[in-house]
Amino acid sequence: MSTREAQIARFWSNYLSELEKARVRQDCRRWYVVRAERFLEWIQPRRLAQLTADDVSMYLSEVGRDTSLEGWQCVQVVDAIRILGVTASAPWVERLDWGYWQDSARTLAPEHPTVARDYGPEVGGLEPQGPMTNLSAVREAHRELADRMVTEIPLKRTRPLFQTPFSKRQRDRWRDGHGSSRNQISF
Repeated sequence: MSTREAQIARFWSNYLSELEKARVRQDCRRWYVVRAERFLEWIQPRRLAQLTADDVSMYLSEVGRDTSLEGWQCVQVVDAIRILGVTASAPWVERLDWGYWQDSARTLAPEHPTVARDYGPEVGGLEPQGPMTNLSAVREAHRELADRMVTEIPLKRTRPLFQTPFSKRQRDRWRDGHGSSRNQISF
């Protein structure tokens, strides 16, 4: 075995020791090695010590956009790369916010408020209750509120002290639908 091959074998032996220290389950370690090898292929021809935190962040962003990976697999990639950097004593390990990447890699539950809008009728209770385009009934039902908004909003706007509030003519124009607020307010 050549000196180079011996160094590589020693590195992977050290990596496996780091996985053990990190309490990675025995049956998952092979996948960590696969994730680390893919990262090493991606950085070629550079070495781990030559990378910056931005290089690693770019790779993790690409992995995060890979729709074929589940959230737990992305977490595994983040862990595998962090442990790879620790094994190599790479300077970028200390510069990355690993907690951020761990949290970013997790898949949110379907009922989580930020993703619930992305799901269709298979998630109970999120189906629209009728046509979403015809809202004239809502506008008509809340006509009094809309009229009050048209009257009050201009009066409450921050205006310089030397200007007077909107005139009755301006308020009537808004109320009749010719002003900008009526045209912009749509329910």
